[in-house]
Amino acid sequence: MSKKEFIEKLTEALSNDLDSALVRSNVEYYQGYINDEMAKGRSEEEITGELGDPWAIAQTVITGEKLKGNVQGSFTESNGHEDSKTQTGNSAGTTGFSGSFRGIWPILGILAAILLVVIVVFAILGSIVSALWPILPVLIVIFVIFRLFRRRN
Repeated sequence: MSKKEFIEKLTEALSNDLDSALVRSNVEYYQGYINDEMAKGRSEEEITGELGDPWAIAQTVITGEKLKGNVQGSFTESNGHEDSKTQTGNSAGTTGFSGSFRGIWPILGILAAILLVVIVVFAILGSIVSALWPILPVLIVIFVIFRLFRRRN
């Protein structure tokens, strides 16, 4: 496929879901890449063949922008079939990941982790104290006797 055909298909595919600034930015990137590779002596067909299907590239770009929250519509190929993997909706999205890491949830997660660590530390200390409790008086007596003999010598 020629550079012109590739860019036209990419532009059409991206225009379904992205605003004009994002479309322009991505199209300029691929135009620049193709121009750079052609300057190295490669043919348009070789470069566009290596890049692959512009619709697949567009779907990847749209998915990335969807994760960033920049998608407006839904990915639709030229034959009119919608790709259910990239459908968009409200800011939470159909997967539930887009907005789930915002707000109070990360703070609650960190607090829960800290609380868990504190509980584990107290449980360990409690088990050590309960294991030493029966022999603690004996250890104190031995320590006192040892200190008394040490002072006399």
